[in-house]
This record gives sequence, C-alpha cells and structure tokens, in this order.
Amino acid sequence: MKMSCLSIFILSLLVLHSLNAQEMDTLWTKTYGSGSGNCIIESADHGYIVVGEKNDDVFILKTNSEGDSLWLKTYGDTSKSDYANSVALTSDSGFIIVGTTESYGAGGSDIWLLKTDANGDTTWTKTYGGDSSDVGNGLQITNDGGYIIVGTTESYGAGGEDAWLLKTDSNGDTSWAKTFGGNGNDNGNCILPTNDGGYIIGGSTESYGGGWLIKTDSNGDTSWTKTYEIQDNEEEWLKNGIKTNDGYVFTGGIPRGQFSDGLIIKTDLLGDTLWTKIVPFGRGGRIECVTSTHDGLYLFSKTYYFPEMIGTEWCKECEIFTLDVNGNEIWSISVGNGHWSDDLALFSVIQTNDSSYVACGEGIRIAKLGYSLTSLELKIGNILNSFSLYQNYPNPFNPSTTIEFTLPKSEFVEMKVYNILGKEISTLVSRKLNQGNHTYTFDGRNLASGVYYYRLEAGNFVQTRKMIYLK
Repeated sequence: MKMSCLSIFILSLLVLHSLNAQEMDTLWTKTYGSGSGNCIIESADHGYIVVGEKNDDVFILKTNSEGDSLWLKTYGDTSKSDYANSVALTSDSGFIIVGTTESYGAGGSDIWLLKTDANGDTTWTKTYGGDSSDVGNGLQITNDGGYIIVGTTESYGAGGEDAWLLKTDSNGDTSWAKTFGGNGNDNGNCILPTNDGGYIIGGSTESYGGGWLIKTDSNGDTSWTKTYEIQDNEEEWLKNGIKTNDGYVFTGGIPRGQFSDGLIIKTDLLGDTLWTKIVPFGRGGRIECVTSTHDGLYLFSKTYYFPEMIGTEWCKECEIFTLDVNGNEIWSISVGNGHWSDDLALFSVIQTNDSSYVACGEGIRIAKLGYSLTSLELKIGNILNSFSLYQNYPNPFNPSTTIEFTLPKSEFVEMKVYNILGKEISTLVSRKLNQGNHTYTFDGRNLASGVYYYRLEAGNFVQTRKMIYLK
C-alpha cells in the first residue's frame, strides 16, 4: 500500500523530533598504536585516509567506512624523525603528502613531498631545504596539476626562522620558492588559494608582531600582509584556515605564559577582521583545525588540559564544536573522559559524506561521531529516503567533485548544475537510469570560484544541494 503525503509528512516530523531529542554520540573509535594522526580526508569510496607519524616514520593509513584498516604504509628511516602534516587526493586516485624528514635531504630537517599511487606505494619523493631546519606544514594542489607548499625555513631568508612558500610542477620539481620574514622567528603554517590565482599564508611573526597573513600573487610575490595582535605584548599565532564565500576563517592561539587560549579570526578577502573569538582554556589548550560543514557552519576541534595532575602529566579532554558565520556557537560534543591514558588530542576533523563527523589524533585514533538511529527510525528513514541525493565529495572542491545518488527503481533522471543566480551551467545526466547507486563527476576548472547548486529530478523526486568551488 502506498503511503499518503500526509503520512510521510507525519513520519518526517517523528524522525526529526527523535533526532533533535538525541545528543550526538561517538559511533565508533579505532586505534592503530603509538604515533599521531595529523590529517584525515574522506576517500572516493567513503573510507578514510590518515597521515601522520608512527615510530618516527611518515605513515599513510587507508580504512573502510567503519574505520577498519585496509592497508598502512610507512616511509622513512626509523633511526631519525619523519612525519606528515597534510594529504590530498590526486587526479589519478593517488595521494600527495607533505611533511618533514630528517632521514633524507640536505641536512638538519627538510620539507618532504611524497607522491603515492592509490595503494600507497611510492611514485616519487622530493626534499627541499638546506643545512639547517626546514619544516613542511601544508599544501594545496594547483590548477596546473602542481603543488604549492608552505612551511618554515632556517636555511634561507632574512634570519632566524622565515615563512617559506614553494611552487612545484606535477613531478615535484621546484618552479619557484619565496621566503617571508625579518630578523625574528617567522612561521608559515597553512596555505589557501585565492580567487585571483594567488595564495594566502597563515602563520606567526616575531619580526612584525602577532598572528600573520601574507597574500601573494600566483608567482609568490607579496600583495599585502596583515598582523593580528589581539592582546598587548602577546605573540598570537595562526595555525589552520579555510576559505569562505566572503573571506577566511583562521584558528590560532594567544600565549599566557606557560599556557595559552584559543583564537578564531574571521576576515574579509583583504584580511581585515570581521570578528574574533577567544576560547579560554583555563589550564591551557589549543584549537587544532577548522573546516566547513554542509550547512554552512564552521567546524573546529580543540584539546584542553585539566588542572588535576596524573603523575607528571595533565588530564586532557577534546571537543568538536561549530560556529555560525557570525561566530556564535551552535553545538559542541566532548570526546574522552579526562584520563591521560586516553592519549587524546584531535588534530583533524571533517564532515563526512553521510553528514557525520570523523576525527583523528594522538594514538593514531580515529573517531566517528553522529546521531544513532533506532531500528524504527532506520525503517522510517528508508521509506523517506528511497531516493537519495548525497552531498558532493570533496566539498569545497578544486577542480572536480563527485556527486552520488540512489534510485529505488528505474527512472528518467535529470541532474543539472546551476550558478548562484540560477543559471544552468551543466547537465550531468538526462536519461533513464536503472535502479541502484549512480556516480557522476563534475569538473569546474573553467568556472569562477563560488557557490553552485546541483539539482536531481527523478520521477516525483526533486532535491537540490549546494557545493563550493575554490580555485
């Protein structure tokens, strides 16, 4: 018997009421031994890729959607320290990893760029640096298929530590390199693309004082710089950032002697401050990362320390939380129970294709968080979501993204892409398709950065979702 529209509407209200009455919970956790998971991304098959440090080596871990290991590869000389800070999926379904190596290179430590295939097997590696300490912190894939890397160098520059920006081709060969800084210690911690083909570096500067943004053109030449001194005589820093429709959001910190408070800054496209949020940590802590959610919120993770002591160490607790575009907290969830033995610190968190959240951190621990559904809710959900249009992956994307949907029966399907003004710019499919899951790739390389919408029509089912293209 077919359900009436009224029945479906009532069931929808029941599901939404039940979900809203629940608190978000940890769905599962997986741990892969000593070490640190520093960056996590979702793979095309809705599993996860984690990179970081394990036994003083760089590692890359591939899991399925439940966090179970499919393979784990390590790289480096275990007698020296090597670690990875960032990973991205490449167009050939492989991975590009940036980090730091003491095992290879010119001396001290060097920036290490590793290219692997889809199974984590090494395609090539490159090192960049001189006789002193050089550290790789972040990277982006550029429109020409190469890479832009940001880090900190003691080998080059004006003195002490300097922020270092390197552009490479698709094989990792250096196209150009630029340093930024003065006589003090100046650091480059994260890199973001800008609408005009240039880059934004987030970091810290002793030479000029406070948190630091550097805007460059496509050749790495400085367009402008901004410093952020929130409290007098303190040395704020910026660690991670994301690009938004109207500017940028950066995480960082404000030191308080031995301890620190968290700092979040929202800026416009010229780096001028729109709002700041100071997150007090009491005994101390740090905000680790920021990303965007499907519904336009900003998602963060933080680690803070309790005043109680366990031996010579502090208890730790982690929290994932969201802010709206004006800096107001929407929700938060604690992870852990304050025991040092939990070895907690969440360094990277993302929203997944199914709108849950997954994070990685110390102890190479992966945790998935979301709403648990009862069997009744799952049955109702199956009725309501016979047709399903999923959020594109990755989002934001550059230059291409994957769009997936499910049909409960054979149906004529149209899926089109529109710009923010409602103008149709692409038809991805317009034909009859069989029952089952269907996947299409949208390529935006000829479009301007911005917000786009994709719309699925299949029989009486119509749904639209938003996606963001960032060059």
